[in-house]
Amino acid sequence: MAERIPRTPKGVGPQGRKLWAEVLGEHELTQAELAILAATCRCITVLERIADELESSSALTSTTTSGSVVASALLVEQRMQAASLTRLIASLRLPDDSDARPQRRGAARAAYELRAVR
Repeated sequence: MAERIPRTPKGVGPQGRKLWAEVLGEHELTQAELAILAATCRCITVLERIADELESSSALTSTTTSGSVVASALLVEQRMQAASLTRLIASLRLPDDSDARPQRRGAARAAYELRAVR
């Protein structure tokens, strides 16, 4: 008898639910990997909400109190969420369609240390 797919985490949107079902329909994940998948699905949901908000808003910039024009906070958050999504998907180490082997990379790299310029 096939194992039952765990319920989608609460608050996950349509694209996140689709990813959840697709990944768990094809792969067996450990508890740690399930947690990463849940975070990935939540990140996708945040990106969906940001996209909806940006679509309904015409302002991609805002003006600070000092008069400077800056990118909308939603655009900044969208960029940060997209970077997080990339890292989360990579950390799942799922095999791609062209090769049956999972990625063989080590853990995520730490930030590079700044060196003094001489």
